[in-house]
Amino acid sequence: MKRFFTILTVLFGVLFAGAVAIVLMPTDDAPGVTRVDIDSDSIWTPEAASFSPGTFTSTDRPDLVIPPPAVYDYTEPNIPGVGRHRAVSGFRGETWLSYAPAETGEPQPLIVLFPGASRPAMSMIDMWRETATREGLVLIAFDGLRNSGLAEDPRAEIIHQALAGVQEIHPVDMDRVFLFGHSAGAIEAQVVLNRVAGPWRAAAVHSGPAIVSWMHPVENPLPVRNYIGSSDSTFSVWDSREGGELMARGGHDYDLQVIPGHTHWFYEIGPLIADDAWSWFETFGAVDELAAAD
Repeated sequence: MKRFFTILTVLFGVLFAGAVAIVLMPTDDAPGVTRVDIDSDSIWTPEAASFSPGTFTSTDRPDLVIPPPAVYDYTEPNIPGVGRHRAVSGFRGETWLSYAPAETGEPQPLIVLFPGASRPAMSMIDMWRETATREGLVLIAFDGLRNSGLAEDPRAEIIHQALAGVQEIHPVDMDRVFLFGHSAGAIEAQVVLNRVAGPWRAAAVHSGPAIVSWMHPVENPLPVRNYIGSSDSTFSVWDSREGGELMARGGHDYDLQVIPGHTHWFYEIGPLIADDAWSWFETFGAVDELAAAD
């Protein structure tokens, strides 16, 4: 009997240690969402669409190549001037961050930021703060999600509370609101663009494909730019290309930017991607300017 209890104790210890190891295992922006195979026979077909298909383009970007870091390690800094706010949806409460480093008194463009899985919102403020300072942008950011609930709940109410809240703090040009996300946040930004009604004009993302089975056909599909490294081992160029081509079938203009040799790691190239994404966002101008041009 004593031997039996000894064996049970050892077995329990092994199982407990294994569970702890799984919980503590570093994820390094693992997507944190359920991968869904894209069905080419889904609703994203020209026959099912009541609108014209969008355009899919792919461009190599050797100008964005930077040397790989010596160490793949990142800890977000404590950035002065970042505001912390609370939003509540039902029994769910979340903290969101705001940052406006160059207050001008005039309405400023707004970038809504979604980080990688389990990454804090501050990491995205950090990657965008140089661009925001130079270009006069307002930033808001949310903590990264780790579960597959995004397919059912893209936290629309939380996001809209943040949109209302930031306008009480900073003058925001609601004609120039854009989405940006990395990894799981890239997937989230594309879901929000497609499924959450809002003032967004476009989304730019880094290293996260469109999960088309989570999308809905929409009357006014908005454009997406996706930056992906040719050596990304989390999401491949093929993932992003297939998702982008199917998004284009659903009406979204989809612009794939392939960075030679780049991996999934965001925390060295992030400021460079932010600059390039903002240059693309600027091409959309204000809503009234586009209406006048028509």
